[in-house]
Amino acid sequence: MNQKFLKHIEWKLLRGTLILAFACIAIGFGALILSYEYKISKEDINEKYKLQLLSLASKTKRAEHDFSIYNEYLPQLQQYIDKGYIGAEKRALWIDTLHNISTDLKLQNLKYNISEQQAFNHRGTPLPEGEFSVAQSVMQIDMGLYHENDLFTLFDSLRKNANSLYHVDQCAIRRIRSYADNEGIEPNLSAQCDLIWITLRLPLLMTKNASIEVKP
Repeated sequence: MNQKFLKHIEWKLLRGTLILAFACIAIGFGALILSYEYKISKEDINEKYKLQLLSLASKTKRAEHDFSIYNEYLPQLQQYIDKGYIGAEKRALWIDTLHNISTDLKLQNLKYNISEQQAFNHRGTPLPEGEFSVAQSVMQIDMGLYHENDLFTLFDSLRKNANSLYHVDQCAIRRIRSYADNEGIEPNLSAQCDLIWITLRLPLLMTKNASIEVKP
């Protein structure tokens, strides 16, 4: 029966309709594939934007955290810079201060020599590592003293006025007169001391136009 039915179908009349039907099916299938690929691409783009948004939110949070830390510690850092503990050496100030103190104390025959700056030789616990370095310069001073207290007065005045950090590495005092000159005309003692001037160097703060600004 099916064969007889198929024989009576006018295939010539249906050919155009079948071709159109198959064409519509192909176009529909192609449109379905394209719409699926478009949906996938949009989902990928959306996921990419979500990741970028999460990354931006993380960076913003980290920046806010860093900003709060800067505002907390920068004033203290600025104080250390003002005191001369951080940054370039202030050798001219050291020498001027030393001369002024020796003039006030009327110390005679003051001589000094400052070595080149080099890495700090720490003899105790190793220093922590970071984006900084600690440098030292050795100042050797030789002077005449009227009394032992003159040396301690010089160290105290140097610490207050030289605007830098130092410590006394070694010091030797010897008597140069068999009797004390209480009139203060000639020194009774000779002192030779090594002072270690210490400076913390931060590359970011030592660039040409480096500046620090503390936000309220």
